[in-house]
Amino acid sequence: MRNGKVIAKKISTKKLAVFAAQDGGTKEHEIEPERQNRQVLTDEQILQLERVGRSLEEHFGYPQDIEWCLVDGAFSIVQSRPITTLFPIPEVNDQENHVYVSVGHQQMMTDALKPLGIVVPPVNRRSPHGYRWWKVVC
Repeated sequence: MRNGKVIAKKISTKKLAVFAAQDGGTKEHEIEPERQNRQVLTDEQILQLERVGRSLEEHFGYPQDIEWCLVDGAFSIVQSRPITTLFPIPEVNDQENHVYVSVGHQQMMTDALKPLGIVVPPVNRRSPHGYRWWKVVC
């Protein structure tokens, strides 16, 4: 993201979709080959999520780990909490982009990454403290 525009994106191959089942639980469906490499969220939806993320960060005063759902074209935020794994963030005195990576989750994450964690685009944010960071939701 830069100046309210998506400047780069990576669209991954998606071979499996998981849907809510009417009687509870989930159902898995193979995605047709012609749909596997399509962009899932529109650029406008990506920008909308970016605006929501900035708003929540401004409201709480810290970068947030945000979980969301998209149903019938409308986003709902189901959880927002401070990102504590990035702290302390090193001081920087420039306007350059900086990428901060947390690897602490690897100690508990023993299974393969779920498809949603692979397809959600990175979101560029600037914290109230002037830090830029990227969060890929898994």
